[in-house]
Amino acid sequence: MNCRNCGTVLGDGDMFCPECGFKQTPTQYANTNVCQVCGAQLEAGAEFCQNCGAKVGAPTNVPPRSNPVNSYNINTQKQSGNAAMVILIVALVLVIAVGAGLVIYMLYGRNDNNNQTETQYVQETEVSAEAPTPAPPPPYFDWVSASTTRNYDVDSSTGEICHYYPEYAIDGDMRTAWTPDRNRDSRPTFTLNANENQYVSGIRMTNGYCKSEKTYTKNRRITRVRVSYNGGDKEASFGIDNYRNMLEVLFDEPVYTDYITITILDSYYGDWKDIAISEIEVF
Repeated sequence: MNCRNCGTVLGDGDMFCPECGFKQTPTQYANTNVCQVCGAQLEAGAEFCQNCGAKVGAPTNVPPRSNPVNSYNINTQKQSGNAAMVILIVALVLVIAVGAGLVIYMLYGRNDNNNQTETQYVQETEVSAEAPTPAPPPPYFDWVSASTTRNYDVDSSTGEICHYYPEYAIDGDMRTAWTPDRNRDSRPTFTLNANENQYVSGIRMTNGYCKSEKTYTKNRRITRVRVSYNGGDKEASFGIDNYRNMLEVLFDEPVYTDYITITILDSYYGDWKDIAISEIEVF
């Protein structure tokens, strides 16, 4: 006989088509000694089918017992499919994790490395940079001398004794002054001394006796000086109306010297005939 679905020739007792798997109806086996449920060949005198267990002569609408071999194949295929799905999910999770790790490294790790490299570069630059040349300290002249010094006076109105020591020209007080002896020195000198050479750019001088404006205008005011130092000198001229103003003599370039000498070359005559310098600064 042939399969009702594809026409393949069936063997005796075939319940399913070996080609397409189509189930053959039990009526095809009505004239043979076969099970009316599963179509298996029955043994002579059997009351139950040895294949599906159906009672011989039972209604044909009872479903046949499933083939254990087929069931095993189906379960095996389901288990294989589930295992494949699990493996796929695990692989996908691993791929996602690795990708996320790479993204985090690209966003943060590389930036940290770049920052670290930049910091190291800056530090190396700072260390390797040449130190700037320090500025020379301000000049320091710790003692003074003068060619002559006028004797003390007594203030007739107050009885105060007034001295005119060379030290008064560097005491920071405008009310005191160095005054040379006009009777013994036509070109008096004033010298600042240091124990070792100093860098000097020039001097500032408060001309005249600046105890008051009266003493300033009554005494003589210096109008021209010569400033000497190791290896050279420079002359400078001043006006006469500079009460308590510091007059500056700037050298062409800093000099390296252990003394500064000021020689008074000329002056404007006042009523009292005395020359004075109230303050001198070196810079």
